[in-house]
Amino acid sequence: MAERAYRLPKRAAGGRQMELGEIASVPRRFARRWAAAGLILLASLLAILFVANAIAVNELMGSIATVETERDEMRRANDRLRGELTRMMSVEYVIDRAGQIGMIEPTAPPTVITAGE
Repeated sequence: MAERAYRLPKRAAGGRQMELGEIASVPRRFARRWAAAGLILLASLLAILFVANAIAVNELMGSIATVETERDEMRRANDRLRGELTRMMSVEYVIDRAGQIGMIEPTAPPTVITAGE
């Protein structure tokens, strides 16, 4: 018969010999530790991503607020310019401005000249 190679049992904490069931559980405990470490690492990565996303959203909200403020200022400036344009197009303004630059109102209506006469 062939000889079997028996492993000597490892020593447990306190110097006692480990039983066969305890020897089989050593790799399981090792795997559980790595699984726990992996889960902790995964949870920390997810927390970092969550915080980074919150920071990015806050920055975008600040940018949006700045753009909205600028938009409101431009609308107010546009409204002022429209009002000024309306005032400048009024008949009273045009007559007053024409008098300031020396134009006079004609006494007779203009004469129309056609090519056939």
